[in-house]
Amino acid sequence: MPLIKVIRNGQVTLPANIRKVLQVVDGDYLEAEVSNGTLTLRPVAIVDREGAEKLSALRRDLQVGIDQLDRGEGIPSEQVFGRLKERHNAGA
Repeated sequence: MPLIKVIRNGQVTLPANIRKVLQVVDGDYLEAEVSNGTLTLRPVAIVDREGAEKLSALRRDLQVGIDQLDRGEGIPSEQVFGRLKERHNAGA
């Protein structure tokens, strides 16, 4: 287990092998949690509000499509791709 030293202003440096395993690079965020005297750091992804809303809308649309397929109500692929292209061009 690597030994990590706390320096000025409470800063620590994660050893390279740990950064590699966790795929953490400069500028990434880590979530810190203290429980029973143990510090746990977890990499987290920060998504802006607009991006999160777009992702949520896409997930809803995908679920609607999956539900339609489950009911045997598939739509032609050209229509699917056309709608995706429209959304992309509209910035949705």
